[in-house]
Amino acid sequence: MHNSIAQTSTATSRLPEQSVTASLTVETMDDADTGGSILLASTQENQGDLQVVTVDQVLAKTAEQRAQLHRIEDLARQWGAAQTSTPDVAADGNLDRLAEALPAVVDRAMRETIPQKYTPELAQQMADDIMARLRRARAPRPLTAAERGASWMARWGCTPWCSIDHAETNAPEWHATAPVETDLRDHDLDTSGFDNNLPWMAARMVVASDKPQAYGRKTGVWIDYGVHTAELTPARARRALAALRGFAAELEAVVDQAEVVAADDFEGDPEIAAADKAYWDQHIRKINEAQA
Repeated sequence: MHNSIAQTSTATSRLPEQSVTASLTVETMDDADTGGSILLASTQENQGDLQVVTVDQVLAKTAEQRAQLHRIEDLARQWGAAQTSTPDVAADGNLDRLAEALPAVVDRAMRETIPQKYTPELAQQMADDIMARLRRARAPRPLTAAERGASWMARWGCTPWCSIDHAETNAPEWHATAPVETDLRDHDLDTSGFDNNLPWMAARMVVASDKPQAYGRKTGVWIDYGVHTAELTPARARRALAALRGFAAELEAVVDQAEVVAADDFEGDPEIAAADKAYWDQHIRKINEAQA
């Protein structure tokens, strides 16, 4: 089996001249001496560095090349943006203008395409969700160890996918992927008014391998829900995933029913509500005075 990835991208004169290359060749071959199968890899287009490797080494090289491909993609996008006068929709100013216009667009689209589901609140919620996704996509992502380079990985014993900056003060000694998060934030569901700006749910893979001769190596999945964290084994995380999928279907049925029933909801009379509150405040005050 032979698989080769080779690509070079050079920027035009509108950008500083630069070149980014990704190249990885992996082969499986029968060893003439032993008769067994061997795995070989090369990162040079002429395969001048072709050598026998392990699966882990191939995975590490793949992560390095994936980081290079991300750089190639970024460079291509930068070059493309420089060739056109079309405004970048993701620019901060354009995002602000889009945020102003989007609610009306979504509102109209819902009324015309799914009028049976339309409510002004749901249209606004969808617009807010779209904007949250766009702003989150523009947020800088942490560098992986592979993007930081081989010397970084060697210094910190870091895995290619680890996104922790181990050079920071009090940085953890374990290794972890960047978290995947829900766009829905914890404070969106918390009626107490406490705003911690945490995602409603998030998950990451964590590997603890400090002093492995003494404590071994442990891989886990950490699932955050608000201010809480569940540290699970991969097997338990798989069970949690299955439970979430089942719950999502049942939750959808509950929400569908609630939307139908909510069609008969109405606002009360503020004057009657104020009178009722005043009556109960006075009633409770009299009880407290009698017990004093």
